[in-house]
Amino acid sequence: ITANLSDALHKFRLPDAPRLLWADAICINQRDNAEKSFHITLVAHIYRMATTVLIWLGNSSVAQTAMVDIDKVARLIRSSDEHLSENNVHRLKSSIAELLDLPWFSRRWVIQEAVLNLNTVVHCGKRHIPFARLGQAAEWLQGELLRTDTADYSPYSFVTMFHLWRRWSLQLVDLEHSTRLHRLLEEFYYFECADGRDRISTLATLASDV
Repeated sequence: ITANLSDALHKFRLPDAPRLLWADAICINQRDNAEKSFHITLVAHIYRMATTVLIWLGNSSVAQTAMVDIDKVARLIRSSDEHLSENNVHRLKSSIAELLDLPWFSRRWVIQEAVLNLNTVVHCGKRHIPFARLGQAAEWLQGELLRTDTADYSPYSFVTMFHLWRRWSLQLVDLEHSTRLHRLLEEFYYFECADGRDRISTLATLASDV
């Protein structure tokens, strides 16, 4: 297994009780395309039915700082009395942008992992936040960048993923229309995968018309 997966398994084990974990890199033979194809629908079911989905972003100190900053943004969003100087806002924007620039946020295979479960938690080192809070911070960042006309970075891809999670979790009335395969392919065009065939298979289980 990779060093990153090893770190995740050590992080998520409980010190005094057994814990059942499922990781696709271990439970699916990544070198067997037939096995991977067979498990595509099953993987979506596992994510939907899991008690919790744990997203591991590694041990980056930069990302752990961003997790603290995301809590600050959450307080800013909740409270009309909370005000920050332009310098502090700029620092928060830079911090969250660095987090969203991690490779995880551009991988096509993580879309299912991120959007199919209401209780999804993002972990980085010793810190963790609900997926919803990260999504709200990304929306805040996008709004700030639009407000200040800053074009050097955009969290659009992750915000798109967050909006899909929100539609799934709230079962919004337009879900069937908004999750048609052609629309998902357009929305997630910039997410990457090593095998071109996976561009469709990674989204097919999310589509309402497949």
